[in-house]
Amino acid sequence: MWQWVNLTSQAKSYRPAIDVARLLAAALIVCFHTPRAPDKEYTIAGLAFFVMLTFCLQAISESRSGSYSLSKRAARLLVPWLVWSAVYAMLKVVRHQPLGMDVRHDPSRLLVGPQIHLWYLPFAFLGGIAAHALLLFSQRLADMARLFLLCALAIALGWIEPALGGKFPAPFDQWMYSAPLIPLGVAIGLAQRLSAPRVAGHFIAVLAVSILLAWHCNIPSYLIAVPALFLCILPRSVEIKPLRWLANLSLGIYLVHPATFLVFYKYTPHAPWYVFAALGIVASTLVTAAICAVPRLGALAFGNSSRPANKPPTASAHTPPTALHASPSP
Repeated sequence: MWQWVNLTSQAKSYRPAIDVARLLAAALIVCFHTPRAPDKEYTIAGLAFFVMLTFCLQAISESRSGSYSLSKRAARLLVPWLVWSAVYAMLKVVRHQPLGMDVRHDPSRLLVGPQIHLWYLPFAFLGGIAAHALLLFSQRLADMARLFLLCALAIALGWIEPALGGKFPAPFDQWMYSAPLIPLGVAIGLAQRLSAPRVAGHFIAVLAVSILLAWHCNIPSYLIAVPALFLCILPRSVEIKPLRWLANLSLGIYLVHPATFLVFYKYTPHAPWYVFAALGIVASTLVTAAICAVPRLGALAFGNSSRPANKPPTASAHTPPTALHASPSP
């Protein structure tokens, strides 16, 4: 029977729906990056889901334990960012391509690296610091006041880009898309310790904000990600170990798939987009699984997401990073 988790209890908190959604969201992101793929305004919902899930899990974790470790978060996010920045830099050198790291003329490249999709990792690290500060600042507020603050902040962040009139250079364009999802994810995470009627109130409020942002800022992907996350946070008491193992490959699929695309660009340049996407998903999954087969290598490449499948999960099994351990992007 489905029940909402009371974080003050010792209730088991494994959520198989989250693991299924992580895999589907990773597949959507690969489709978003696939050449000639249609409906990218909807497939980017995979990114929106991961961003919200990352900060939802952080809110759940901090509400339960009251602790936040900057060093652990750096190990989970910044170490893989440095590793994969080196990998993609070497690939560009081998292919005689410019690194795209002229920080003298574009200092913002320090927040990305040699491959654009790596922007997510430093964003998740800095966003985690912001979410932690937000949780500390608002912890003395009543539940409804806290919800109002988070929703108001999401609306304000969502209106910055349209108000300033247009796109920003990478990675700030991606950050502007993702920033409103930080308070929305925190709001969903905080709902887990409330009674069912108040959870419903949180859902209505967060959904209303996503509708407003989708309408005003033309971001339909928010309307897919918000209901999906609320449905996924319903817990189950039975762990499905193969599903958990597969879901823990999500970050690897995100980080590896551009490299696999380089191979398919060369040998199947005219393949239909769905064949190209399917090849990217399968190849990225196999490469990630091979790397994670060596635990120390998996820990270095993907943070803590390389935990062996037979290791029993703790009550905080779904913890940041992140959503793709428990995350990805354009």
